Amino acid sequence: MSLNLVTWATYRWDKRQAGRRGWRISERTLLRMAWYGGWLGALVAVYAHRARHKAQKVAFLRLLWLAVVGWLLGGAVLILWAFLAL
Repeated sequence: MSLNLVTWATYRWDKRQAGRRGWRISERTLLRMAWYGGWLGALVAVYAHRARHKAQKVAFLRLLWLAVVGWLLGGAVLILWAFLAL
């Protein structure tokens, strides 16, 4: 859960820096944070808080949603595996 908060805060900081034309965080770093487990924080930052500068980039969104689907499928497989192991 803390990784989601850190990811959300990082996306928000990047958005603020974009408005100020300041130092930005690379898209690669933002996507890695989602891939490492902060996918929920990334989604909230991109869609719920009007940080839509990333929501306009199709390639970025594809990779972000790939991370989301990967985590959800992985969680489903683990739950199914645990259920069948009983």
